Amino acid sequence: MRKTIILIIRLLAIICCLVIIAFSSKELLEYNKGKEAARNLRVRVVTPLEVPEKENLPPISVDFDALVTENSDTVAWLYSADTPINYPIVQSDDNDYYLRRGFNGKYNYYGTLFADYRTSGDFSGKNTLIYGHNMKNAEMFGSLINYKEQEYFDKHPQMWLFTPSGNYMIKLVAGIEVPGTSEIFDTLANPDEAEKVIRDALLGSTFKADYTYSETDRFVTLSTCSYDYADARYIVIGRLNEIL
Repeated sequence: MRKTIILIIRLLAIICCLVIIAFSSKELLEYNKGKEAARNLRVRVVTPLEVPEKENLPPISVDFDALVTENSDTVAWLYSADTPINYPIVQSDDNDYYLRRGFNGKYNYYGTLFADYRTSGDFSGKNTLIYGHNMKNAEMFGSLINYKEQEYFDKHPQMWLFTPSGNYMIKLVAGIEVPGTSEIFDTLANPDEAEKVIRDALLGSTFKADYTYSETDRFVTLSTCSYDYADARYIVIGRLNEIL
């Protein structure tokens, strides 16, 4: 009887190990598929440009005709030099559709960067919310967490936003951790509340930027999960500077 119990325990342990191995392999496969899909899309639509050092000129160009043909939900492309951020931004009728769907609409563990359905897809509003997963390999918005350190901000103080109608340099002005239930995700979409929220974010920012609030400024807010506590979010706010 005792030998039978020991045998059963051993068999259960082996089964558990096999299940863990299978799950880990599947997760790794999904990671690789997501990364490969993003890389293939970049190859098709992004062209690196040679620009003078320290000039505020776009470092890439984006083929929006090809992007929109492939996915009519396309609203922009986000790029941050020397980081993994180099992705399209889409917008649907809700904030769930692209959580686990790739740019082609099929299941993808990475999901796709997407603009909040309540905000302006052409970035003409006071503030546009953009969401992305915090992937363990730093893909998607995984690298945003690095803005909790001043040193990282000092090396990456800006990003680039490309749209079908115009391009922007994003001057990053604040980064702050908030709970996922924070009213910030509602008020940021409201022009009447945006000023207070952004001013509060400036005061509590994990990095310090040389910036003074102006009523005429427009912003983007990048949001991802943070794992410092349950349901935490880390957001980075940037001012849009249109490139003429």
